[in-house]
Amino acid sequence: ERDVDILRVGRIALLYQTSDQTQTGVWDKASNQWVTLEDEYRRPVADGIRMAQQLATTEILELPIAAPE
Repeated sequence: ERDVDILRVGRIALLYQTSDQTQTGVWDKASNQWVTLEDEYRRPVADGIRMAQQLATTEILELPIAAPE
């Protein structure tokens, strides 16, 4: 079990980050499972969660978004 925050970006992406920000992941629709992301996405996902909680102003985020097929 893990305590995580979920970030949903419309119908485009579903991401998670553990409360201590040590692990970040994204839902992979092709394989129907969570995939752990590299550390480079730790800060953007944390910023997105803060924006969703209205603790930070809205900005553009660089997130791993799968291209439409």
